[in-house]
Amino acid sequence: MKATHLRWLVDDLERMRIFYRDALGFREATVTPTYIEYDTAGLRLGLFKREQMEAVSGYRMNTSNSDSVLGVYCQDVDAEYRRLVTAGLEFLNPPHDQAVWRLRIAHLRDPAGHLVELYTPIAA
Repeated sequence: MKATHLRWLVDDLERMRIFYRDALGFREATVTPTYIEYDTAGLRLGLFKREQMEAVSGYRMNTSNSDSVLGVYCQDVDAEYRRLVTAGLEFLNPPHDQAVWRLRIAHLRDPAGHLVELYTPIAA
């Protein structure tokens, strides 16, 4: 077996689309009225309308998005931070080193509240 997709259930598909397509620059691979999928070259990220998944599964989905993190590699996290702040996005913290992880990171939340970690490896 292998994992191929991360699918987040969302209430406002268009707002999420603007964030991932326009702000982060992810390439849309699939677009339907209830589902958008991005090909990020390392992972397929899908956004699916929560109400649709509830109808398909017969299960009421949790609306808390505080227990997941999407890691997004950047060549230069500081440059991406400046670009996104200039575009009006708010970060939880500015770029900073996590020496133990050997990463430089910054965090923000997408419109649905998912934690997004931008990172650049630090040279050893």
